Amino acid sequence: MTKRGWRVPNSHRIARPTLALLLLLSLSLLPTYVSADSTGGSFSAYLAYRQSTNSNTVWSPLFRLNADGWTSTIALHNETTSSTQVTLRARSFETQTPTNVSFTLTPSSTRLVTGAEIGLRDGFSGVISVSSDTELSAVIYQDSASADRMSLLSPEAPAPNLFIPLAFNNYNDWNSIVSIQNTNPTADTTVKVTYRVEGKAPVENSVQIPHDGGRVLDLSALERGPMSIQIEATGGGSLTAAAYHIRRDGSTSANNATAAGAQKVYVPLLFRKSGFENGYDSGVQIINVNEGGMDTNITFIDRDTGDRIGPIPSGVNVKKGESYTFYLPSIDTLRDNKVYAAEVENVSGNGLFAIANHVNYNRKTAAVYPGASRPDTSLSLPIVYKNQDGLNTGIQVQNLGGDDLSVNVRFRTLSGTTVEGSTRSYPVPGRGSATIYVPAVAGLPDTFSGSVDITSSGGNIAAVANTVRYR
Repeated sequence: MTKRGWRVPNSHRIARPTLALLLLLSLSLLPTYVSADSTGGSFSAYLAYRQSTNSNTVWSPLFRLNADGWTSTIALHNETTSSTQVTLRARSFETQTPTNVSFTLTPSSTRLVTGAEIGLRDGFSGVISVSSDTELSAVIYQDSASADRMSLLSPEAPAPNLFIPLAFNNYNDWNSIVSIQNTNPTADTTVKVTYRVEGKAPVENSVQIPHDGGRVLDLSALERGPMSIQIEATGGGSLTAAAYHIRRDGSTSANNATAAGAQKVYVPLLFRKSGFENGYDSGVQIINVNEGGMDTNITFIDRDTGDRIGPIPSGVNVKKGESYTFYLPSIDTLRDNKVYAAEVENVSGNGLFAIANHVNYNRKTAAVYPGASRPDTSLSLPIVYKNQDGLNTGIQVQNLGGDDLSVNVRFRTLSGTTVEGSTRSYPVPGRGSATIYVPAVAGLPDTFSGSVDITSSGGNIAAVANTVRYR
């Protein structure tokens, strides 16, 4: 069965070794001054930042200013209650000379920064890193007048070995830009790249990545099709990488590379004929990023009743670089007009990576976000909205333990000040989830945009923010 260019597996059939559901029309988080909607509006989602990560540097392996019609924005969030001086370092793919700019982030604030603000030349295309003495988080946007927006959270940390779960070479009108960033400020590195195009033998080559710089991979000489890409820094150094997907009709999506798989992954928000106009359906795409096979099952949790459905086995052994899709409408034990969370487990060990996909065909809107493999008790969302240029955000919090708990939710303005009267506690049942709809939060002013801190009363949690704007 085929719908709009991606395949729909039943609940016990492998979706071939391809990440098919990521062919959905991926839309992204929008700042107030940019409109990158489909004809029906926009829908985006991103996983909450783990506050225990303690990262004082954020990265983007692709940053542009009017390059091939694309311009990037980095939304920088100060995760601390102290002012901090940050240094932004940008280097194009062509030059050895970096650009350095410093500025101050006030306590708990969020600042949107473009290449024009930091003095990059028109046509710039390269990589950036931002460092400070305190903890940072960031979302990076890619905007074009002729395509939907792409957005990615900065990776938690660079690593010498990475795995890109999805890229395209001329497949169903999709093509990808894959960029690798060497975060070492002084040493170049040699990177071995292994391409696994669906149904084809692996292809290996190597590429030099300059210190503090990056390279875009050339996929054009490969076989056509979807693929996974393994990246290994054989010459030392640490890397970040990402793939940015563009379809000929202007649809887009993007995904970061992952450093390692997990045994269990949590997915806070999934739909079956639910959401706006009962139009959203979801799939959970699982990928094996380690050597050896992977036997996986999934358990769904009904948000409203707490009922657990599963575990439901995939029924297949997924090899390295391959994938399987749990598509909710094809699973008979699930019900329409429902919102679910999910737990995905690799019963064979580690190696599991999962991506959640949502699509609304009535509105031509969609979203993609990764599952949480390392939960925490304290999370943050760099930016959410209440009726800001038509944007509204919902927050889905998932309780990963068996005991009931509560979460304390604090809303802050872009300048970092706490919104008076908006901080409150929300119950989340054991193994269940809860929705916090930002427009319904008392005390928030209309046209609000800002950040959110989420703290558990005890157990581990995961959370996702989904932002909509309907035309």
